[in-house]
Amino acid sequence: MLSVGLVVGSWFYFHRPRVHQPLTLLYLATLLEDTFGPAAVSCRIIDLRGIDSTESTEAVPECDLYLYSVSSPDFPEISSLVTELRRRYPRALHAAGGIHVHVFPEAAARVFDCIVPGRGERSLEVLVGDLLKGRELQPVYDLQPERDLTEYPYPRRDFLGDDQVVNDLLFKSTKVRATTVLFSRGCPFRCRFCANPEPGEILRRPLVAIRDEIDYLKREYGIEGLSLFDEISIPLSTRQARPLLEILGEMNIIWRGQARIGTPPELLNLARESGCRELSMGVESASQQVLDIVDKRITLDQVRRTVAKCRENDIRVQIGLILGLPGEPQNIVELTRSFVDELTPDVVMLAAFCPYPGSPIANDPDYYGIRWLDPDFRHYAHLVYRFGDREDDPATGLPFEYEPVNRWGRTFRRKEILANLFELQAFLRERGLNR
Repeated sequence: MLSVGLVVGSWFYFHRPRVHQPLTLLYLATLLEDTFGPAAVSCRIIDLRGIDSTESTEAVPECDLYLYSVSSPDFPEISSLVTELRRRYPRALHAAGGIHVHVFPEAAARVFDCIVPGRGERSLEVLVGDLLKGRELQPVYDLQPERDLTEYPYPRRDFLGDDQVVNDLLFKSTKVRATTVLFSRGCPFRCRFCANPEPGEILRRPLVAIRDEIDYLKREYGIEGLSLFDEISIPLSTRQARPLLEILGEMNIIWRGQARIGTPPELLNLARESGCRELSMGVESASQQVLDIVDKRITLDQVRRTVAKCRENDIRVQIGLILGLPGEPQNIVELTRSFVDELTPDVVMLAAFCPYPGSPIANDPDYYGIRWLDPDFRHYAHLVYRFGDREDDPATGLPFEYEPVNRWGRTFRRKEILANLFELQAFLRERGLNR
């Protein structure tokens, strides 16, 4: 039998790392056992969330193969972990995929025995098949899936303890037994700050599989609410959205998810009828110039209309804002305060801009007037709660610096961006809008 450990890093960049499940690794563990059978392959999730990196090696049991899904902030931590595990378990093999491996394959290949750039299902099946047949690992497995997404299983949750699957923290408005799900992958848009490796494509699970997964979660875990992790939880096409929303309604649950600004009003009506209670929407900036620069493809008037329609349907609204994007006007703080007061959302998620590796902005920093990018990948996280409470706190350092002037005018220095961030944080606390 081949023992496979799927390693979840500490997720140090999350405020509450155990609120959400490691759905990608749960999915891959399910896929491997479903494909080869538990008699041939035994998978376990090695969960290091919330564990200090100096103690993480002690928490990892010996396996024949370790698998990692690596984002850029994870990369230094996972690299160090692999080094320590090689010393402790010298016969073990290490394979990795994820966005960082996709963007930096050569650097990743120096850390892992093999890498899996791009979609991993078919590659992982061949990789594990090679080991079961006694073959040596190839340095790179980059195969397109032969099976359609509809043929792959939904992720089982029994690789985790029940207390790691269910919690009552996912809904701001009420306490219900809830968990996270993912019914589609991908996004049709190409925002300049996003490291989406396959823009323009959405892969959706079949409706029967969605119904089966919800039934499984209700039966096995008593789930009453779902947090949809889809990039766009309400498809913008009525033809695609209506059947999904009807199934969610039939399953008698409440749900929350991320929606696109400009979602048709009739779909917001259907969403509420189907059990939607909260929607998160990426507004990103109160400046139309900034929205145009980052190719967000929305207008501030669309934001107003979409938020108002959610209000009409009694759907709580969380908006996401990013401070420090290229082209911000000098009065960005005043613009943001006024726009938030006008919209009156229920929650505002304020983040600091991060030129995430693989994003168009990071790929062309000169065009956007960025003169320095931090080589330490640990600092590449949009999430505001990675930042400290004081301007002299080392955790508040931004991973980039603008030129004093770019093609859109005077820019903000790093300290000025942080000052703006702290000012808006204080404003949101005063309004009770922090999540």
